[in-house]
Amino acid sequence: MPESKRIKDLTKVNSANFDTIAEELLAKLKAFDDEFDFSDVEAREDETERSFCKGFPDMGDGKAKTTERRLCKCLYYTNIDKEVKTRCDVCKLRDRQSEGYHAILTGNFKVIYYEFVPTNKGRGIGNVDLILADESFAYLTEVKPPRGNDETLLRMLLEIETYYRVTLQGKQYEDIVKDKPLRKAILFFKDSPQYKAYYDSSCGVNTKKLLKKFGITVFCAEFTGKEVFIKAIG
Repeated sequence: MPESKRIKDLTKVNSANFDTIAEELLAKLKAFDDEFDFSDVEAREDETERSFCKGFPDMGDGKAKTTERRLCKCLYYTNIDKEVKTRCDVCKLRDRQSEGYHAILTGNFKVIYYEFVPTNKGRGIGNVDLILADESFAYLTEVKPPRGNDETLLRMLLEIETYYRVTLQGKQYEDIVKDKPLRKAILFFKDSPQYKAYYDSSCGVNTKKLLKKFGITVFCAEFTGKEVFIKAIG
């Protein structure tokens, strides 16, 4: 994909003025919509196996690195409705419910998919971390783990905007979400760097206002023992 079209990588803006930033981002996103061509990206197959979970065995160092993909995988396989053969008994993350891994999801939102491929012509675009759903909507959701990640809210906004626009063109979401209208969202954890930035009124860029303008739902996940509660806060 040409560098000029990688809107999700636009992590800096030219001004702290909200109207200027919003106008600049909207112009670049409109250009993305107008110029995007599936022939620009390499075709690929869905690389994620979802029929079972291989777990996360001890690789010799006794550690289990926390990543977005592993967190989302645990949330999916722990909370999926249909029965899935798992190998969680050998998973190094099995005792870490207090960090979201293998935690029971509570609240009004369900995990219905993880590592969603926006299009089979998607190399250079990436996958959507989670698809969440409630009774009315399905949410393409960009997720950040509770620790070890200080990615900005602006970057999260741009990532989910990019994925959402490609997803609408790719049409591969329809079999997953069925008749639910598709929305875009970001999810971070309580007391994470993203959580603190969201509530920090001294930020130079009013990202909370930008998220609202772009129609992005903001989810916050909070740990309660061996459960994780997800709620919409914006």
